[in-house]
Amino acid sequence: MKQDLIKDTIESYFNLKIKRQTRLREYVEARAFYYKFCRQYTRKSLQDIGDSVGRNHASVINGINRLEGWLTYDKRIKSFNDELESILREKFKDIEDDLTFLNAKEMFEFKYIQTKKKYKDLLWKYNFIKEQLSRHQPERVSSGEFDVEEV
Repeated sequence: MKQDLIKDTIESYFNLKIKRQTRLREYVEARAFYYKFCRQYTRKSLQDIGDSVGRNHASVINGINRLEGWLTYDKRIKSFNDELESILREKFKDIEDDLTFLNAKEMFEFKYIQTKKKYKDLLWKYNFIKEQLSRHQPERVSSGEFDVEEV
């Protein structure tokens, strides 16, 4: 899912098909971005990433390594990287299937915030239902049968 989204985003950004068998500079650069973002945002193997564009795992490793080098001195490549990163983060904000985190702390903070939001939503729904029930069976509600410990 994310891999296809990355491919579509890069192809539309560069206005080319990255699976085309060519060594033209713009294709090589676009494929390198594809490799980088697939490694960053998916759990796909190097071979799977390469297979999706008609390349092998060694091409993926080479592309990623070359892109890292280009990013250190080429402002144009750095600009492309920043724009693509921003576009992909925006597209991925609602997708939870295989999130990639920089470290465990970041992952746990994200999961904690998500859980807290879900808890507040459930608590609101619970209070609404409890209020509706109190209109029809006030004695059950006042008995404490439906009390919940709030965190």
